[in-house]
Amino acid sequence: HRLCACLSYLRALLWCIMKRPRADTPIDDEPSVADTPADLVRKLLQHRKDSHLRSTVAREEQPPPIDVWGLCKEYDESHFDAMDEDFNRNAAYARAFAAVPGVQCRWLEVGCGASATLTKLALSHGPSGLHVTAFEVNERSAAEAKASLQRLYSGRASVVTGRSTQPELIDFPHRRFDVLLHEVFGVFASSEGCPQMLAHARAHYLLPPADDRSSTLHPTAGVEEAPPPPPSLSIPSRSATFFTPCELRNSQLDVCESIFVNSEHNVKLILASCAPLDRLSLATSSSILDLHSYGFDSGNAQDTAALIQVRSHEFTISRDGVLNSLGVFIWVDLGVGEPTMMVGSPGGAGEHSDGVDAVDAEHTRSSMQTNASRPTFASRFPFGDSNASPAAGHGHHGTEGVRRNDFTSLCTAGTQRDRTHATNWTNPLIVLPSPARVRAGQRLRVVSRAAADTEQPSYSFVLTLMPASGQTLEPEEIGTVVVSFSEIYPHFGYDEEEEEDDDDDEDDDDEEEDDGGAPSE
Repeated sequence: HRLCACLSYLRALLWCIMKRPRADTPIDDEPSVADTPADLVRKLLQHRKDSHLRSTVAREEQPPPIDVWGLCKEYDESHFDAMDEDFNRNAAYARAFAAVPGVQCRWLEVGCGASATLTKLALSHGPSGLHVTAFEVNERSAAEAKASLQRLYSGRASVVTGRSTQPELIDFPHRRFDVLLHEVFGVFASSEGCPQMLAHARAHYLLPPADDRSSTLHPTAGVEEAPPPPPSLSIPSRSATFFTPCELRNSQLDVCESIFVNSEHNVKLILASCAPLDRLSLATSSSILDLHSYGFDSGNAQDTAALIQVRSHEFTISRDGVLNSLGVFIWVDLGVGEPTMMVGSPGGAGEHSDGVDAVDAEHTRSSMQTNASRPTFASRFPFGDSNASPAAGHGHHGTEGVRRNDFTSLCTAGTQRDRTHATNWTNPLIVLPSPARVRAGQRLRVVSRAAADTEQPSYSFVLTLMPASGQTLEPEEIGTVVVSFSEIYPHFGYDEEEEEDDDDDEDDDDEEEDDGGAPSE
């Protein structure tokens, strides 16, 4: 028996060794300036196949293009499960809802989804008399959300089936709200249409600032005036998309549970879950692609109100390598509520199971002692944006250098330790049409354009490699890459008919096994 056990173990060990990627084939991991985007992806897919890692490539023949509203109608249970299971994100929202003044009880949500995750968190942690009205354009999702909310919070929430840009769906006397709740962010913060949707919602649904609500009646002499109401809120209050120049190596994405590629031949974009952008980056900085504000307090700032944002960036290359991609992550500032690690002191709200769990007391005390010297949002990251003052210092409340109640799709040891990494989003890796060899000290100039003025947002980058300071070399034009909405959100081929076929195949297999027959391949 012992001999048989040893032989079985050796057989299994030998199989694992044979199935592992060969260590003597570094050419598939070493990036090359001769690789086309298709070459890069082909090697990546082969590496992941050899390593038994999940990869999905979109169909080459795509159905007719959709827009942001059509995208909402395609959401399925997996999308909502990912939201429900995003602990850090949900904890941040719960802290924000708990900080809203008790008199602000009329809330509107744009896009509640089938599980109505944020609505339920708001009703659990917001003001006691809170009522939420929620828009949902997906009819099936609206019906599921309505049934769930009726069962759990009867009379405290209502679901409106339709687009948030249809104010006529809400009776006129009830169209103004204290709080605008939303999360229509994509893998690029603006890629699912939030700037347009929320500008409309702010104009049509949020109560205007107190100065604009002043009565035409003069106050009665001797009668003390009532204090002005608290300003209406947008939760979140701001969002931004950041990017950094990267060298993509196959093995560095081994930590990603899954990747999605927009095309095997016309490669533009790789979506990777928890991409290690801090290790992929060729620079020590990131830069803002787009930045948008949604409340009345900062929403009129010119640099955040524009639906089309053109920005110039300059990165200093920090190490030698092959520039073949741009790594992207988003940042979301809720604008209200304590930041993570500032809550959870003994006796705090540590019994909740939906994301408000208190951290241990020792960790909390240490966090509070060091918070005064903790850096701002951007410089918390391994490659913080030195030009990120709009995202770092001017917000709903607080000053430069104060930690915010925020979260990000950037996955690093720091964001995981700080509990600010949100797992609900993947990281786009924009594949450059022509890789370039770069040296430490060189500068990369990028002119970016983020266009969120249509229902199919798009992004473009013009890259130029500049010599290091003191060198007299000529600038090298790397090229231009444009990423369209359909390339960010291609159809990956999962449809109801295929799922039904898979179910039928499984049923047939079960029947064959019951009959003693071998299941078909």
